[in-house]
Amino acid sequence: MSDSDYGTPFDENSTDPIDDWSRAVFEACRDWPLAGSGRWFRVEEGWLRLRIEECDGEPLEPLFAVDVDMPDGEVLLDFGSWCTPISPPQAVLDDAARDVVWKARELVEGWLRGEVKLATYSDETGWRGSKLIYGGDLPAQIEPVPVAIGEQARVIVKTPRRSEWRAWVHIGDGIWIECEMREGWN
Repeated sequence: MSDSDYGTPFDENSTDPIDDWSRAVFEACRDWPLAGSGRWFRVEEGWLRLRIEECDGEPLEPLFAVDVDMPDGEVLLDFGSWCTPISPPQAVLDDAARDVVWKARELVEGWLRGEVKLATYSDETGWRGSKLIYGGDLPAQIEPVPVAIGEQARVIVKTPRRSEWRAWVHIGDGIWIECEMREGWN
């Protein structure tokens, strides 16, 4: 994607108008090094988007670049293959923005360190659902399954690096056997 697909580049010297929520989040990100190394964009509707494409000098796979969108008074974290909203608490604007940035920072940095993973569940009918896994041993963290699954269920535990993905097949009663990733599984 080109930069124009994300919006107009934005920095502290930009004069384009942005909404109050985006301004508060932008200011709250000033002491977050990862946000400082990311690229900021203003979308047509007047909110900001932060795009994080590298971590510790290492580029992320394009699918796993992190977008921090700020529409409608919340923050939407998009990790390429999944996204999650973070709603602000009822508080003064600057305090709410600092709280949301702290939560976003914790989740993004945990994801990039491999401490937060995404478990995606599929079966013979296709994708069934996903959940976040915070640390812990695998496959124990696969349970409980957040959705009903069929007989040919599998789970892929994803990290920002595809080479670190792990897969399991379900053989019943909470028993998961690790297996090789197969072509077409994603």
